[in-house]
Amino acid sequence: MLMNNATARSRQRMVGAIVATVVSAAGMVAAATPAAAVGAGVNFVTPSGSGCLDGYNNRPVSEVYTTGCNGGKFQQWRYDGWNTKSILYSYGEVLCIVKVGSAVTLDYCNSANSQVYWLVQGRTGSLVIRSYADPNVCLTRAGTNVDVGPCNVPAAAWAMR
Repeated sequence: MLMNNATARSRQRMVGAIVATVVSAAGMVAAATPAAAVGAGVNFVTPSGSGCLDGYNNRPVSEVYTTGCNGGKFQQWRYDGWNTKSILYSYGEVLCIVKVGSAVTLDYCNSANSQVYWLVQGRTGSLVIRSYADPNVCLTRAGTNVDVGPCNVPAAAWAMR
């Protein structure tokens, strides 16, 4: 079937409008998806590599802790980059690590709460996770429980994989 130039241009405009509508709709879906839900998570591990940062809401002793690395979603965390104000988002719980006094807990990722922000500083094999609101404290390990304490102690050291 042969088309004249006017018909071809009309169809091109129609296809262009359909493509623009689909792209616009995809943009609205992407905008409605929280950034925390996009991308792969990282594991924060103890320097020996024997334990991973883990989070489980309503765990009796501490909701944030270390346990053997198992590759599960509860050990996968999203953050925004090195030395960047970040919310540490748990892929397993869909909650964030929140500083509460000298402890940490899992709670909703409320960006209005300054205690949800952290700085991941250092390098992949040797890093600290520093409180953005209180830069004198970092995530530290006390046995298997995780809380906050001084950044210059071995218990504040982490690695990433």
